[in-house]
Amino acid sequence: MKILEKATIFDCSTVFSNLGYSTEEMSELDSLVYVRNQQIKIRSDAILSILFDLGGIYRMSAIFYLTLKFFRDAIYDQIASRRYQWFGKRSICRVPNAEEENRILA
Repeated sequence: MKILEKATIFDCSTVFSNLGYSTEEMSELDSLVYVRNQQIKIRSDAILSILFDLGGIYRMSAIFYLTLKFFRDAIYDQIASRRYQWFGKRSICRVPNAEEENRILA
């Protein structure tokens, strides 16, 4: 019985990679960035879009689009400001393995 299959629907990139967006446009971003259909999504919009694209039960998160963006982003900012308290912070970054390395965009 297969309980969870590892999904590979997302690729990763740095904000300053050469993906066709201006450096000025991207340098102003200090948040999670998700590019979907050539649209830049940030903060709570990025989280909700990622959850929706994961599919399954996560698609139910779309109901939060009914909440005012200002309120959603305020909650996002509160969670983002406390993430290191809750999950800790490492002094070094993990090096991606060979499979993950193929999914990093230039």
